[in-house]
Amino acid sequence: MKIAEHRLRVSNLERSMAFYQSQLAMELVSLESEGGRRWATLSYGSAQASLVLIEDEVPLAVAVQPNPAEGYWKFSLAVDSVAGAVWALRRMGVATGEPFEVPQVALLCHFTDPDGYCIELVQRIFGSVAEPLGESGFASFAPSLLLSTVRVKDPGLSLAFYQQAMGMRLLSRQPVPERNMTLYFLGYDDASLPEPDLEAVANREWLWQRPYTLLELQHIQGTESLPGFRYHNGPERGFVGLGVLGLDPRELKSELAQWGVRWESGGRWVDPDGIAWSLISMVHHDL
Repeated sequence: MKIAEHRLRVSNLERSMAFYQSQLAMELVSLESEGGRRWATLSYGSAQASLVLIEDEVPLAVAVQPNPAEGYWKFSLAVDSVAGAVWALRRMGVATGEPFEVPQVALLCHFTDPDGYCIELVQRIFGSVAEPLGESGFASFAPSLLLSTVRVKDPGLSLAFYQQAMGMRLLSRQPVPERNMTLYFLGYDDASLPEPDLEAVANREWLWQRPYTLLELQHIQGTESLPGFRYHNGPERGFVGLGVLGLDPRELKSELAQWGVRWESGGRWVDPDGIAWSLISMVHHDL
């Protein structure tokens, strides 16, 4: 079982493919079309989620992040060295923010793709890593698609849904009081944590070194008590949703029914905040 696809709509498929292949060193897995819709699947490897880029005829308006009204936030790439990856990106003309450290969380950096989607770099280990010399490219920092990040209104409800209905495991809980939020990281992993305490700082480097893609839930304190508040979720902002591979469709459908979640044609559903998911078959994933 794994999170297998992270889907984004793009305004120009050729431009986006060039960016992700040339600048971010992803490999093209497939290029398909149907009617007025085309999509490309790119990947860093079969253990992680693929990035699916979709071009269609519907207008696209990607929200500038961070935006506390949007349910979708970003996706993250783990790298061996944030400073080195930034150096390589800037050499290729990609504008990035300055690397920064969230104490006891991670060393990070943000930049955007051609449509304005936020991409985050996460260093796999704490502390600074020297910039390389020579002509090292982005691929030399071993990028992997580490996180798909969405915002949730009620973390108790969302955590119960992902653990009970979708069979994920909560791997880390990270309060960030200076930013008035808490981060939750879930995935399909039965490995033992370095420390049993889900808030243990000792688990965080282990988390950033996972070879597969995790789901990150961001909870902004106070949203759970706002009457009528809902995050904006919908493909018009570009984020189409996520795909999961390896779940038994009969068991999943039964679990979702207990939550009152509608199972739509094609094996699609939405979480309590309206984030779209779909069940991917092995045949589809191997294309």
